[in-house]
Amino acid sequence: MRSAALPALALLALALAGTALFAQKSGPGPERRSVEPRSTPPPPPPAARDTPRTAAPDAARGEAGSRRREGGIRREGPSVQSPVPRDMVHDNRPRTLPPPSSAEIVIPRATPRVRLWPESSYWKTRDIFAEIRYMARRGYIPVTHGGDAGEIVGASYLPAGWRAYAFVVPGKEKLHVRLHHTNEGWFRLAMVDRWGQMREGMLQNLITTGNPEVSYTNPADLANTVYVLVDDPGWMGTKDNPFKLKVDRSWDPATTKAPALPAVMGIWAQARVEAKDAAPVQAEAPKPPADAEAPKPAADAEASKAPAA
Repeated sequence: MRSAALPALALLALALAGTALFAQKSGPGPERRSVEPRSTPPPPPPAARDTPRTAAPDAARGEAGSRRREGGIRREGPSVQSPVPRDMVHDNRPRTLPPPSSAEIVIPRATPRVRLWPESSYWKTRDIFAEIRYMARRGYIPVTHGGDAGEIVGASYLPAGWRAYAFVVPGKEKLHVRLHHTNEGWFRLAMVDRWGQMREGMLQNLITTGNPEVSYTNPADLANTVYVLVDDPGWMGTKDNPFKLKVDRSWDPATTKAPALPAVMGIWAQARVEAKDAAPVQAEAPKPPADAEAPKPAADAEASKAPAA
């Protein structure tokens, strides 16, 4: 029995010896260490050099200016709003009206001339307020100060076919404007505030009745400004045949002094713009008649304190 167990023990001892020998030869695996890269300090910044600043070339500035005045519809004008007098209503710019893209006076663009007597159906389609919004987005709209005159003689901007007059109305007072002309049925009067919008106290016939007139009753205790638009799509108001505005006031300008009209108020700027040789801009219009002079912008913008023809 002992002789039978000896071979099994020998085999077991031999297997254990081989395992030990294999483990001794292989040994533990190499130890792995993570090597972190050494951070090197950033190079010192280069020494500051005193290099002179060069302004943009004159040619570049001139090119930009020519692009800004492309079409000849603008000329240099006021850059900031005039301060509103203390005794005048303060009315902030509506949120729906974006600020103008330039500080220039926009020359009214041409509109097609009406050859036939404008009926009620035509007046429903003519939107003079769209022209006001168009110009207000691009700059300031020229306006003539009505002053204290009881009668104003004037001509329309051609070939635009309209013109604007500004009035200052004291608190709780009333203003009435009536247009007279040999062809009154070709005209229409409209009234807006300093932002080109209708406001409380304004009465006007947006659909012509043959009596072009507007009125304004100032509900405030302070003075306010209103702007009367002479809409003349037939180009009837010329220098040879001007229109007349009869201005009736509930107050006496000699005893009740209204505040002076600021040079720039809202979207309007006082300026003399001669209605001559104005080229059509984004609108096609027939050539002016022989008896009407085409519009041409004046060389300089001037404040007008008296009614201009």
